[in-house]
Formats: sequence, structure tokens, C-alpha cells
Amino acid sequence: MKKFEFQNSPSSLKEVRVAIEKFFSEKKINDIELESDMKLASVELAANIVKHSTGSSKFIFTISKKQNNINIIFEYTDINFVKPVSDKKIDIPKENGYGLYIVEKLCDKLSFNYKKKLGKVKVSCEKRITS
Repeated sequence: MKKFEFQNSPSSLKEVRVAIEKFFSEKKINDIELESDMKLASVELAANIVKHSTGSSKFIFTISKKQNNINIIFEYTDINFVKPVSDKKIDIPKENGYGLYIVEKLCDKLSFNYKKKLGKVKVSCEKRITS
């Protein structure tokens, strides 16, 4: 398991990608498609945090391999969190909503946990290793 703390800023998106690349290299996971999927999902989730969260200057990013799964977790504070809903009707062009839709397609399991009294948000994405 690798845990990172990043600034809640657009520059952190590249750092998230690099963290995933290093993790896959260190764990000797040679699945380019899986690595690409996890990078895209992670960057989309991190971008949502940067764009939409209020109340936190940092977020925690954790990546781990458990049995045959890769797990990514984002933890942050958001005093006004509203569980995002993806737009399943992507045939109608609009500015927002595609990121979460993409993440839902890339991850086998996606969950949001919000502790309102503390303003704590935990977003988890799990993807099975198939090769």
C-alpha cells in the first residue's frame, strides 16, 4: 500500500498519475491497460476533488493491491459534499458529468462515503486484475 498527500490544486493531477506509474512498476504489475484505466479513473476523481470540494487544501490518495484487485482511495474534507451522479445519457453534449461516467465504466466497484458531521469524504475505486 502506498499513501500520498497532495495539495488540492490542478498540479496534483500529474502527481497522482506518477504515483500510479511508480506503484505499478514497484509491484511489477505489467498490465498496460489496467494501469491506463487506473490512471484515468484516478485523475478524473482527483480533478473532481480539485474542482468541486470546499473546505480542504489537501487530499490523501492511497493505492494498494489486495489479492487480485487494485484499490484506489481518495480522502478529503468537503463541508458541502453532494454525492455526484453521472449522466448516463452521454449522447447529449454538455460540459460536465463525463468524468464520473468514465470512472464508473473503468472501475468494477465505485463507492462514496460521507461523514457529514466531520465533513469527511472517502471515495473508493476497485478494479480486478485480469491478466
